[in-house]
Amino acid sequence: QSSSMFLSAASFAECQETDFWVGAVRDIMIAIVSSILAIVPPACLLLVYRRPIGYVEDQQARLRKVHRRIIIDRIVMCVAGVVLAFFLLLCVSFLANVRPSDTDHWFLSAMVTLLKAWLIGPLMLATAWAMFNTCCVQRSKPVLETLELVFEAHQA
Repeated sequence: QSSSMFLSAASFAECQETDFWVGAVRDIMIAIVSSILAIVPPACLLLVYRRPIGYVEDQQARLRKVHRRIIIDRIVMCVAGVVLAFFLLLCVSFLANVRPSDTDHWFLSAMVTLLKAWLIGPLMLATAWAMFNTCCVQRSKPVLETLELVFEAHQA
C-alpha cells in the first residue's frame, strides 16, 4: 500500500459506490462547494476593476496614476493566467487518474453545464422577457390610451 493518505492499493474497491444516496449526497456537496469556489475569481476581478478613477489635475500625477493602474492590470492578468493554468493542470491530472467511465461522466457533466449556461439559460431568459413584454403591452393598452387622452386634453 501507498504511504499517502488519499492513495492506496485498495482504493479502487473502496471507491465502489454501494448506496445511491451516498453518491447523491456526494454529488450535491461537490456542486455546492464548486459553486462557492467558482464565485471567488470573478469577485476578486470585480473588486480590482471597480476601483474609482479620480480626477487628477497635475499632468505628471495623472501619468503616474495611469501607469500604476496599467501595472496593476498586468499583475491581475498574470495572476489570472497562473490560476487558469493551475485549474487546467488540475483537470488534466484528474482525467488522467480516473477510470474511463468516470472521465465520460465528467465530460458529459461539463458539456451539460456549458450548454445550460451558454445556450439554455439565455434562451429561457429571452423567452421569459419576451413573454413579460407581450403581457405588459397587451395589458397596458387601455392605460396608454388613457394617458394619450389626458396628454391631448392637457395640450388643448
